Formats: sequence, structure tokens, C-alpha cells
Amino acid sequence: MAYASLRDFIAHLEREGRLVRVSEPVSPVLEMTEIQTRVMAAGGPAIVFENVVREDGSSYGMPVLVNLFGT
Repeated sequence: MAYASLRDFIAHLEREGRLVRVSEPVSPVLEMTEIQTRVMAAGGPAIVFENVVREDGSSYGMPVLVNLFGT
């Protein structure tokens, strides 16, 4: 199936229950990668980290999508 955009593909995954959104603050240094590694190893869904934060707690202001094709 072809998708017009990444947004369309993400919406499809969400409708199918194959995408999880994480709204809690997550550090990209080790925390986000550890979560992604465990989910991918378990054959889990794609993940959108909606609140990626720096060491000082400030937000990067951009979500991160991982495991997009692992679903």
C-alpha cells in the first residue's frame, strides 16, 4: 500500500494499534535508546516520543519516531 506522506503512514499505524505515543519526558542520551531497543527486540510497535528533553530538562521541541518499519 502506498502512502502520500509519512504523516499518512503514522496515522495508519495508529489506527492499526501498531504505534505507541510516549508523552512522559524522555532523555535521548540513554533512556530513549534503551526503550527502543527493548521494544524492537520484543517485536513491538513503532513509538513516538513526544517529549524529548535535554539534560537540563528543557524540551527539544520535536518528537522522535523510532521502530517505524519494525512493526
